[in-house]
Amino acid sequence: MSGDGEAAGFERVSRQHRNKEEVSESKSSNLRIIGGTAVSEEERLQNFPWIAMLGGSLPRCGGAIISEWWILTAAHCVLNAAETQIIPASDSQRVYFGCSDLHSTSYPCQQRIVKEIVANPCFDPCCDYHDIAMLKVDKAMPKEWIGEIDGSRTNIPVPLFPFDISKEKVVMMGWGSTCGDGRCVPSVLQKLEVPVSSMQKCRDVNPVNNGVSSGHCGQAGRCKNLFEYGHVICAGGAMADQGGYDSCNGDSGSPVAWKSNTGWRIVGLVILGSEWPQSDWRCGAVGRHSVLTATAAYVDFVNATISKTSYDCNKKKNTVLSAASSLSVNIILQAFLAVAPLLSYL
Repeated sequence: MSGDGEAAGFERVSRQHRNKEEVSESKSSNLRIIGGTAVSEEERLQNFPWIAMLGGSLPRCGGAIISEWWILTAAHCVLNAAETQIIPASDSQRVYFGCSDLHSTSYPCQQRIVKEIVANPCFDPCCDYHDIAMLKVDKAMPKEWIGEIDGSRTNIPVPLFPFDISKEKVVMMGWGSTCGDGRCVPSVLQKLEVPVSSMQKCRDVNPVNNGVSSGHCGQAGRCKNLFEYGHVICAGGAMADQGGYDSCNGDSGSPVAWKSNTGWRIVGLVILGSEWPQSDWRCGAVGRHSVLTATAAYVDFVNATISKTSYDCNKKKNTVLSAASSLSVNIILQAFLAVAPLLSYL
């Protein structure tokens, strides 16, 4: 890479933990995708052309191209150093895309300057509530790298809401460490297939109050839980008896994809890796899961941001349906369709 702060952007990483006092400031201790395999340029172009990485003065986070002008990422990737508020856009912030190998000369990465940052208005920096943000770039990105458009309700490559992918497998991806101590940071994009957990299992095994018990984030009533289960998907972590197959801190904001009958869909954004007990922040913990922002719950936010229309995050509380709820909806719908022809005779 050449100039414009690329090297600095590739070195800086993002933490996922809200309690800074318990997390090492060392860059080498910030882990990312663990246990993944390299993604070739051909595979990236065919399956994941929308993958992107934040850099420059921004922390090293992942992102996804969702229109010619917009990148989707996690809101905590664009917090200030004190992790108290969203930072403004600046010419020192970069988005890199169009490559699998960050240092390739055959397929060099393209870059754009970030001109606007829009976080979900209900995002709380102390928690992972509504942890989703959008970055507008200075020049249009290639249309062929946006991804397949899905349905009339949305102009982004996410599934229509409601949906349920429990018991399915999804693919995490990112430019992340291939070893548990975070020192094996490859330049080539990594991917990892992991199973999706049921929401009930995620509730049972994942700690929900880490990082909100002290400091300004520990104020009474600030965060009842670290995240809202109705707006997240849980995956990975417990895939193998040995653990070690997962995303972690530096992979924040990276898209997680699910292969539907019509192609790959971005179903989540990494916001929290599966962790060992508190004060031991290694990732890929047996019996715990990564937590992802469920993109399908934020279609209205995305469309409102792109179209510059108003959005009230308190007005409509979308949630990801459980398998049982989804089944109930389908049964009701089928029953209605069965009796609908008879209504014309009444």
